[in-house]
Amino acid sequence: MQYRLLLFGVLFFAKASSGQVRTIEAEPKIKTLYPEATFDSAMALSMLAKGTASIKGQVSIKPRNQFGGKAPLAKSYLGSNMVVSLFPVTPYLEKWYQYRQQREGKTIIIAMSPLAYQSRIDTKTDDKGYFKFTELKPGKYFLQTYFDVDYTADGGYSVSRNQFYTKEVHYTERIEKFVEIRNGEDPVNVKLNDGKKIYDNSYRRRTFSD
Repeated sequence: MQYRLLLFGVLFFAKASSGQVRTIEAEPKIKTLYPEATFDSAMALSMLAKGTASIKGQVSIKPRNQFGGKAPLAKSYLGSNMVVSLFPVTPYLEKWYQYRQQREGKTIIIAMSPLAYQSRIDTKTDDKGYFKFTELKPGKYFLQTYFDVDYTADGGYSVSRNQFYTKEVHYTERIEKFVEIRNGEDPVNVKLNDGKKIYDNSYRRRTFSD
């Protein structure tokens, strides 16, 4: 799964040979950090061994309003044809998640080790956003998916500029959930519908003037 970043430009000035001042946009350095923990691959493989239980659910999100909050009365977007990943909840994953809660930011990525990230099961949603993981053992799991949202909306009217705008909305939400399968429980039903915006490339575009 590719981690998408929101890069904010930092402006600085460089003097050109003609004597003019040119504005140049630079990107901040992105730092990748890892938790100080050892990943036990044997434990992870044991937790992902075949069992008889299953987890099933649906991916959906509510669109966000102009202030960035969820619009509760709006129609939900269904997560069709999306990859959903399942990780065993090992001590390493718990440490990584806690560390990410503390340190993740606009210029800081908290990543898993390559081996820990590879120790997962992927599935794909159908056209209604439904997915299912089968042949699982009782235990704790961590589900993760990324939801890309793209649409055009009414951006409003600027009185000072006498212009109408449309808003091109492009953002990504990271949706995650901890799930536990108890002995004799099958299937476990979940809803992946509460995400965190981690990438936003929305902008306003002038459409016409009076």
